[in-house]
Amino acid sequence: MKPLLRHATIAILALLLLFGCKRYEEGPYFTLLSKKNRISGNWEVVTATTTTGLDFTADLAGYHFDLSRDGQASIEYPGLSGPAVLTGEWTLEFNKSVFQWEVEGDTLGFYYSRFEQFDILRLTNEDFWLIDRDNAEIRLGR
Repeated sequence: MKPLLRHATIAILALLLLFGCKRYEEGPYFTLLSKKNRISGNWEVVTATTTTGLDFTADLAGYHFDLSRDGQASIEYPGLSGPAVLTGEWTLEFNKSVFQWEVEGDTLGFYYSRFEQFDILRLTNEDFWLIDRDNAEIRLGR
C-alpha cells in the first residue's frame, strides 16, 4: 500500500507542477520548445487593439518582423517614402516575461520607437501576443 500511495503522491505533485502555473497569461501550459526557438522566425501583425477596443491593425499593415535565434532583429514597414527596414537586436527581460527590441535606421513613419518593451501575453510557435506601453494588444502570427 505504501508504494502505491507514494507513486500517487508523486504523480499528483508532478501534475500540479506541470499544469499548476504557466509563464504567460494566455499560455501555453506546456511546450518543449525554448522561448527563443518560439520567438525566432518571421512574424506579421494579425490584429492590434487598444484597451478601449479600437482596432488599429491597419496602422501596422505591412509590418514584417524577422527575429533570429541569436537575438538579431529586422523590422520591415511601409515608411513614408517607401518600404523601410530597421535592424538591431531583441532580448527577453524580467524573467523572460518582457520582449524588447533596440533597432536603428530611419524611423520616420514607424509606429513604435527604436527602443520598445512589450509584456508577453502568449507565446507559442504560431502565436506571439504582446501588450505595448499603452496597454494595447498586438497579436503576431506566422
